[in-house]
Amino acid sequence: MLCRKMVVLLLLLREGFGQRSHRASLRQFRERRKWRYRYEREQNELSIKNLTETELRIRNEIAQRAKAYRLPQLTTKRKIRFSSGEFRAAGRQLLVSPEQKLVICAIPKIACTEFMRLMYRLRGDADWQMSPHFRSDTLSLANFDIDRATEIMNDPLWTKAVFLRDPLRRLLSAYLDKFVHAPNLGLHADYGLKFFHKKDLSFAEFVHFVSNNNTKRSNPSGLHLGTNQHWKPQRFMCSLEKFAPVFHFIGRYENIQQHSQSLLRSLGLWEKFGRSGWAPVRSSFLGDRRKRRFSSNPMNSTVKLRDSIFARNSASHRTNSDFRYTEHYTPELEALAKNAYELDYEFLNVLHALPHMSPTSGVPWARFIENRLDHRHLCAIEPQSFGDYCTTLS
Repeated sequence: MLCRKMVVLLLLLREGFGQRSHRASLRQFRERRKWRYRYEREQNELSIKNLTETELRIRNEIAQRAKAYRLPQLTTKRKIRFSSGEFRAAGRQLLVSPEQKLVICAIPKIACTEFMRLMYRLRGDADWQMSPHFRSDTLSLANFDIDRATEIMNDPLWTKAVFLRDPLRRLLSAYLDKFVHAPNLGLHADYGLKFFHKKDLSFAEFVHFVSNNNTKRSNPSGLHLGTNQHWKPQRFMCSLEKFAPVFHFIGRYENIQQHSQSLLRSLGLWEKFGRSGWAPVRSSFLGDRRKRRFSSNPMNSTVKLRDSIFARNSASHRTNSDFRYTEHYTPELEALAKNAYELDYEFLNVLHALPHMSPTSGVPWARFIENRLDHRHLCAIEPQSFGDYCTTLS
């Protein structure tokens, strides 16, 4: 009898805890929904806000610089091949538009959502404006066999492009998105618990986890090939350290409005796919009832002034991003994170991919690693995964 009473008591306690946990989950979901709805309304309002004289001048300057840009012609001394050990991951990160012969390395926290939308739009997809994540019809290099993928990457008629970002700001963006504003339910819930076994992870704790010297894929701490892609070093994404020499276009997120326009103009895609259609039309996050209410808002019928791709990027994020940077980084944390991402800073500096400079290409990196194995850090981590890149000097 006593045991039965104990079981009933435990069941009641568990049921009560479950109800409290469910209520907390719903509360966090509603808070995130309100935050996202407010953000989308702010984006909509910004897209119809009158341009200032300064913004008009900057827009004209951007257009002139973008018009003057020309893609370089690349020639490589030898074919760079995918190995079976790297292709599965790198192939999924390389988005492909066969009609335009365009390959874009989509790196999380560097506008990858918009670049995925762009690729769907290039395909003529009617639902290109909706959230592109978790769609089953994403066309990436992984859809091709490894030999054809290698041919595409080495074909100079196929344009290869990537955008890079300051590693510390990208790290902070990942933390805010996945640990602060993340949903409490679903695939992206509880990143702190999922990766580091700690709920409500502070930014300082996150930086210390990331700065760990671990290089084993099975351990989420540290920076290695198994690191979550939202804060994995950029040179490890798309096997960039290896394939950078074949990239025609390397832009910076900090200058994305101009650089994206330069890329699309150089490919003859700006007028049809980049100049218009990018201002928010309706919420892609809220339920059907809220969607109808949002899309029936009179603002949506107003002429969109910031309607080109990334036209709202700098105006809506730069000041807030700078404020959050100083809010979260202490000098000690900044030094710790810079040391952790030392390889990414080396990559950016060698490429001359610096903020507010013109787009670059992979040529400087090709010269840098030529006849040198000591700067091929992919090989120091997993030499067996990268084939002749780790055994052959060129």
